[in-house]
Amino acid sequence: LMDIRPGQIEALEKRGEVQNAMVLYSPTNGIVVDKKVVAGMRVTPGTELYALADLSNVWIIGLIYEYELPFVKNGQEAEVTLPYEPGVVYKGRISFIYPYLSAATRTVQVRIDFPNPGLKLKPDMYVDVCIKSRLANDVLLVPTDAVIRTGTRNIVITTLGGGKFLPKEVEIGPEGQGMVQIKSGLREGEVVVTSGQFLIDSESNLKQAVTRMKETPSKNVTAAKTGAPAAKPGVKPLKKEEMPPALAIQISKEQQGLMSEIIGTYLKIHGALIVDAIRRVTPEAKALSALVHKLRLTDPGGMLDKLTTLMTESLEGLQSGDLKKARNAFVFLSRALVEYVKGPGRKDAHAGGIRIFYCQVKKEPWLQKAAASENPYLGKKMLLCGNEIDY
Repeated sequence: LMDIRPGQIEALEKRGEVQNAMVLYSPTNGIVVDKKVVAGMRVTPGTELYALADLSNVWIIGLIYEYELPFVKNGQEAEVTLPYEPGVVYKGRISFIYPYLSAATRTVQVRIDFPNPGLKLKPDMYVDVCIKSRLANDVLLVPTDAVIRTGTRNIVITTLGGGKFLPKEVEIGPEGQGMVQIKSGLREGEVVVTSGQFLIDSESNLKQAVTRMKETPSKNVTAAKTGAPAAKPGVKPLKKEEMPPALAIQISKEQQGLMSEIIGTYLKIHGALIVDAIRRVTPEAKALSALVHKLRLTDPGGMLDKLTTLMTESLEGLQSGDLKKARNAFVFLSRALVEYVKGPGRKDAHAGGIRIFYCQVKKEPWLQKAAASENPYLGKKMLLCGNEIDY
């Protein structure tokens, strides 16, 4: 009953003498992570003497974004690399996908079982995990930058030769490593135009550009060098007295909830831009894209088109991975949300401590919570450049 080994009992029977002390052996292998006894200490049944951890196999908890969930399943192989041991790859398998989502990070945890040779994987260590997923053996792919996303449809521009182009609406699938799957709308062998060839910043401009592509041969134009970067067509900086007006519409509770989530995501993007952390912008921009899509679905009458169009125009730049493009795109998102918090979102914005600031250099507004200026357009170099605007 005291977990004495049979061999010890046989030795006691042969010896015929009672001992004052017996040796207790651990029932399992492992490392002592907690020792609660000392020599001479009195113990009773149920007293915990030692805590052991078998680290020959370990769990690694990976964080998966919502849009990645369809590509992850139990039993899938995963690879791990250690920051201090470059080039060495450990392999394990996903054993459990947690059934809930973290509201703070918008991620789902997955548990991965890994053998631990040499005990190189330590508890509480950070590692890099790569989960490879094969979607299909034969799919049609185009560069991600070739797809123009208007918010309601996806367009790819194909070339017909002779300076003429044909836009085609496509259905897209999963994307990764700079490529996106085309489920329908294109045929293998068609030549598509990638980003940089066209600048189409709204649904209305897209319609105008489509007409010109079909009728007008393309021309090579060399831009003249000037002292300032060219502005996007149809967009000019705002003077302080030209701040976006309050949006004069009523919204439903569902739309109000989505707008609160959008502002929360906006503030995370703002927090990344003020410290020049472009890597933190991209995942938040993807979350923003999903929220804007949900908002559009609640607005079949198009009452929120002014807001959603501006927000949609910001998505490409925010997801580009380029700090300069992200900051330029942040202008459209800021203008939309300034209109909202000055209008139907004013009460919630005041309650949440949302402030409006204006940049004299960029000549654009933005939202933040801090009392001191945190300029997302100029970042670390001129963080305090900006004045608060009452609303």
